[in-house]
Amino acid sequence: MPEASVEIEAPPQPLAGVTYAGASFLIWGLSPIYWKALAAVPAFEILMHRMIWSFLFLTPLVLL
Repeated sequence: MPEASVEIEAPPQPLAGVTYAGASFLIWGLSPIYWKALAAVPAFEILMHRMIWSFLFLTPLVLL
């Protein structure tokens, strides 16, 4: 009895790869500007914002 072999090949997505690479380089290149703009903000305030906003966004996710 002959066995049927099915080969599934993923289509190449070079545009997606180039887009992701470009976006990562853009984020990496702009991050020094972001941190320079935050130099005047106290570290405690940044930390509290991160904690509060994370709690507000993740609480509904955890409850689901």
